[in-house]
Amino acid sequence: MIGQQILNYKIEKLIGEGGMGNVYLGIHTHIGRKVAIKALNPVLAKNPDIRERFKNEASTLSQLHHPNIVTLFDYVETDQGIFLVMEYVEGKQLDQYIETITGPIPEEKAIPLFTQILDGVSYAHQRNVIHRDIKPSNIIITSEGKAKILDFGIAKILSESNHKLTKTGTKLGTVLFMSPEQVKGVEVDKRTDIYSLGITLFQTLTGKSPFDEDQSEYEVYKRIVEEPLPDAKTFYIGVSDRMELILKKATAKNASERFSDCDKFKQALEDLSFGQSTSKKAKAKSARTPVSNRPVKKPSAKVNNKRKGWTIFWSIFFGMLFSTALVVTTYKLIFSGTEKYVLANKLWIRSSEALTGNNGVELLKFGEKLNVLETDSKLDANGLRWAKVRSEDGKEGYTVIDYLGSEDEYERINAVFKDNALKDTPVIYKKAVIDYLNSNGMIDKDNSSNWSINGNLSGAEFNNYVFADFNQDSKDDYACVANNGDKYLLLVFVSGSVLDATIKIAENEDQKISIKKLPRGTKYFTGKYTTENRIDWYGEIYTVNVKVYDMLKSDALVITEKQGNKSKVYTYDNNHNDFILTALPQ
Repeated sequence: MIGQQILNYKIEKLIGEGGMGNVYLGIHTHIGRKVAIKALNPVLAKNPDIRERFKNEASTLSQLHHPNIVTLFDYVETDQGIFLVMEYVEGKQLDQYIETITGPIPEEKAIPLFTQILDGVSYAHQRNVIHRDIKPSNIIITSEGKAKILDFGIAKILSESNHKLTKTGTKLGTVLFMSPEQVKGVEVDKRTDIYSLGITLFQTLTGKSPFDEDQSEYEVYKRIVEEPLPDAKTFYIGVSDRMELILKKATAKNASERFSDCDKFKQALEDLSFGQSTSKKAKAKSARTPVSNRPVKKPSAKVNNKRKGWTIFWSIFFGMLFSTALVVTTYKLIFSGTEKYVLANKLWIRSSEALTGNNGVELLKFGEKLNVLETDSKLDANGLRWAKVRSEDGKEGYTVIDYLGSEDEYERINAVFKDNALKDTPVIYKKAVIDYLNSNGMIDKDNSSNWSINGNLSGAEFNNYVFADFNQDSKDDYACVANNGDKYLLLVFVSGSVLDATIKIAENEDQKISIKKLPRGTKYFTGKYTTENRIDWYGEIYTVNVKVYDMLKSDALVITEKQGNKSKVYTYDNNHNDFILTALPQ
């Protein structure tokens, strides 16, 4: 197809392949506009029933005009085949975006990204168009962070045309995102998209599919239908309990137990209180007094007036009491807000949502309490989320909510981090460390812990924590050593962005260890030797083994075992998202 012309578009290159056909980059010969041209599989294109269905569906898809859906420009049917001319979007498929750029996307970034996807799917559902093949590879993320959904309606056409055709060219990547009802071959509705969206969100948050990609299709089908979705937290520790509940509801085996539509799914993501249990008030059952058979004596007028007087008195009394309680409750709701603790060493309350130097209202220190009055769900240009707050001194303003935490988080951080480690460690890594320790049962129920990260000794060559750029993204990564007196735990966190942290190394060591940073550009011994001929003072030539040195292309981590004083140098491998042993320094 390269070099051929479809309408006014010249096909420049192949940009995608799939079971249904290939996708090419086309350029308009007159105005230079880029488009994506999907050439449908010739086997499918020869079937007249499929041709007619594609034509009818293309007519429907051409009516979908939404900023989060790739637009269909034209449907072309020729002797060469059937072609869909679509909007060309420069970016990465969501699975590639996660794998090569972000890693698991933190919830504060995943939510605004995923709500774009839900908006697009919701728009299509309102027009009775079901996707049926939602998966990360059908979602493009642009360089500006905008989500675009591909291939609306095509899976629907294929499944309705011929059941055998749905298996032709099927890849496991599609199977992993199929709903139970799709696997069973029963009638589906928009809730099948809800399920696939839930699995897609799982991969967005964890970086991995909940199912083993090495299993056979039959094994995956069986797990989809019979087994509950595994806990996302076991795949990536950063997933919150609230998000676990959302994932479970979106991917319920029974479609009736899922979110009924995309809007409900979106509301759950944006509702920070989703899943919190509410105490049910016990309803008192009024006991009925048996009716006496004896005649009832009517009270005198004087008694009636006296009763009326007391009735009026108690009505006024309880009315005033209720009004007072209502005023107090309303005041608390309006003027209290959610209590949070400062987790940063120092944090400004500012007069505006900007990190400028001249808008400070009050400087708070680690552990101080404040009330969160309003939260802005949008991220600023730095990837930070702001909130309107009030300090204990009554001063109001704005601060970064990501630097705040619950009382439990504060107590855990205070228990684990000591001295300079508490002062120097950024909040994101404080949270990441205690999340790891807590999920592995290393923090007690009362938020105390016998594991600690102690402050570095002044002037020491090896330390208990270091900051370095391991993955060459010009951002500080973090490595630390925690100990409980007997064992030592090495944790390394590599950041993909200002609010992203991923554990890359977690090793228990029976002997004391410490770490240091080896800066980029340092020469190190590679462990290899080369032979070299040399001439001595008397003119004789002899051969020697000479060490081969190389230069570090990124910061490295030196790990020293104090017993035997052995040191190892580790560098970060961006291709495999892991650390590798580089050399044994001399």
